[in-house]
Amino acid sequence: MRFEYKGVKLEIWRGHYDDGHTALILVDSINMSHLATLTVCTPGFHFPSDELAIKAWSENEEIAEICFQTGIFKDTRKRASNGKVTVEFWKIKKPHTLDQFPMIKQ
Repeated sequence: MRFEYKGVKLEIWRGHYDDGHTALILVDSINMSHLATLTVCTPGFHFPSDELAIKAWSENEEIAEICFQTGIFKDTRKRASNGKVTVEFWKIKKPHTLDQFPMIKQ
């Protein structure tokens, strides 16, 4: 999946957090540098494995909206708060799409 943000061509790469949930990062597809992390690790939050914990606040607010507008995600409308921030939970509309994202190199 490639898209453009502020003139930069981006790819979504995937990995996993220690709790097994999916991690998604945004990589500049030209120079392969990390631009942002779309998801967030959420210790203590329990949610289905097919959902993504999205960081849609602070410096990620705009990029999360751009990612959502790609049409590959759907908002579950679930939210969780730790008192400081509110995590949004999204799903990928077509789960097999996740397999098309390159893996984060550990």
